[in-house]
Amino acid sequence: MRVRLENPPWDYVNHWRDHRWDANWIERPRLWTSATALALGAPETVCDPACGDASVVTAAHALSPIKRAILGDISPDTVAKLVPLDPGFEVDRRVADASKTLRSLDHVDAIVLTEFLEHIIDPDAVLRLARQKARWLVASSPITDGRDHTKQHYWAFDMEGYREMLEEAGWKPKAWFTANCEAHPYGLGFQVWAAE
Repeated sequence: MRVRLENPPWDYVNHWRDHRWDANWIERPRLWTSATALALGAPETVCDPACGDASVVTAAHALSPIKRAILGDISPDTVAKLVPLDPGFEVDRRVADASKTLRSLDHVDAIVLTEFLEHIIDPDAVLRLARQKARWLVASSPITDGRDHTKQHYWAFDMEGYREMLEEAGWKPKAWFTANCEAHPYGLGFQVWAAE
């Protein structure tokens, strides 16, 4: 199931998330699950074009060393204030739309699209573009029953609909996980996919 929601556009430049994923217990299950999914591909080069605080890439680096990462976000405040200055690997920081960042890539081992595809109008186009730029993908979104309480989301997915979307874009799912947390507003939890 994939449901297109009728939410109005959201200003991510001015409404950026000002706290880290790893500082909040309710966020850690999906952070660590996403980092594990990224580390499974053992990438040396990674692009996270909507990186937020870059916690997924930095946590994955602790499991499987990353040499270089392209970390982008549409919000300059996010990139300036939240992305670590010295994460332990070479970093290319970019303030740009995710599609622009992806189009500018030559090739990387892995692309991270966690908690992102539900926020954009055309997730299929972004997944197809990512397929041209990397051999490994990590993507995650809330699991829903077609309803979604978040005003910033354009899409709601169940797990079957998410798998179909990945496969239609040319990705082959290799591992998938659910990350749940007691009393989280998304009672069905989050889906995290690793694909090649």
